Amino acid sequence: MKVLCFFVCLFSFNLYANSVLENLWEQCRKNSVNLKLNKVMEEQAEENLKKLDLKYRPSVQNSSTTSFVDSYSEIVQFPVSCANLTNVSVLFPGSTMLNCDLKYGISRSVLNPFEQISANNLGYSQNPNVCFSIIQGLNPYWRQGSKKNPEEMIGLLNYEMLKTQNKLDEKEILKNLTRLFMEYRRFVRFIEVCEMKIKLMESTIDSYDELIKKGKLEYYKKWDLENNLNEYFLELVNYKESLILCKNEIEVFCGKCDFSLFMNELPSWENELFCDDLNFLLLEQEELKVKNNRVFDLQEIAPKVNVSFNLEYATMDWTERGNFSWDVSLGINVTDFFRLEKDVVSKTYDLEMIALEKRRELLLEEQSYEKSFYEEMIEENEKLVLSSEKNFENKRSFFESIKDLHSRGLCTDLDFWNAEMQEKESLCTWENYKDNLWLYKWLKNQI
Repeated sequence: MKVLCFFVCLFSFNLYANSVLENLWEQCRKNSVNLKLNKVMEEQAEENLKKLDLKYRPSVQNSSTTSFVDSYSEIVQFPVSCANLTNVSVLFPGSTMLNCDLKYGISRSVLNPFEQISANNLGYSQNPNVCFSIIQGLNPYWRQGSKKNPEEMIGLLNYEMLKTQNKLDEKEILKNLTRLFMEYRRFVRFIEVCEMKIKLMESTIDSYDELIKKGKLEYYKKWDLENNLNEYFLELVNYKESLILCKNEIEVFCGKCDFSLFMNELPSWENELFCDDLNFLLLEQEELKVKNNRVFDLQEIAPKVNVSFNLEYATMDWTERGNFSWDVSLGINVTDFFRLEKDVVSKTYDLEMIALEKRRELLLEEQSYEKSFYEEMIEENEKLVLSSEKNFENKRSFFESIKDLHSRGLCTDLDFWNAEMQEKESLCTWENYKDNLWLYKWLKNQI
């Protein structure tokens, strides 16, 4: 029982151990419309893979014909001929096809040409026939050193490339969501500081009114404060609008969220969304697809050899023994020898491989620039975090001294509120720089 309780507690801890941001990622993975659409596309692609197997299943066709001639009224009801054809064909990987034609036909004939044509003077000859044939391309994939069917590999690689691209989309969506998350935190802090400034300014204006009534202060000095107050109100409105837009964008990604938790502690910046370098993985998959396309194209454009065996049995009457005959034929399609398609396929392959190599170089260069940028931002924000932390400690010490003076009646309420506002503003700056530092470290870790 104790062991059971231990595992229950451990599971519960792991269930709720994730940070708010990590839970937000999971919520996005479940609720994002784009990611749901990508999932549907994956399922469709997976179903399309099954169609490749259908291509290699036997195909069976059957046809029957019956002919009548009304030249003689006495025998018009008797068919001139009847025939049935059944074709079975099977396609195999490697440009190989097997065919089997099963034919059976009967034809009407007059038994005695010197007698009157009637039902009693009719006979039917039968002609069963079997034909086997095999069509084989001269350059199948196994002759090119490939161990797997390129057509199957192309379909599989298309599916894997789609999954990789969907992961890249998911990664980009989660990165954008994380940026929005950090923006939300920054706007919340800005709003808190701005509201404190407004409160302080309103209190200052109220105190100026008293001084103006007593004739101790010129009226125009109040105007400057009112102008500043209006600017703070406009600033507050802008911050709140930005916050609402930020919330709406987050909910587009994730659905309904508990924004009250967003100011909680951040997870480790070492948290990676995906372990693999998806961009290079996608390039590797594209390269494999190009190679398999080349193998498949060279296979399909190669000349094809047709070998067939035909066995036929014929009898002039149902009661008579017939005769067997057989023949073997060999044919080859030499059209592709004169088309120069092989040169086109090879040239296309070379150009595609060059393009992939250039894309790889460009990706390495972009990652290098991106990494350098984040390293520079990390270095700058580390300095800013240290300086803002020191400034906050100074403002906090100053505020503590003002609180002491205020409690003894040695300073005004305005002095107290001003010191408190300065402390809050320095804390806001420090926390925002810490968030920026976390974000840049996290983004660098996603490269």
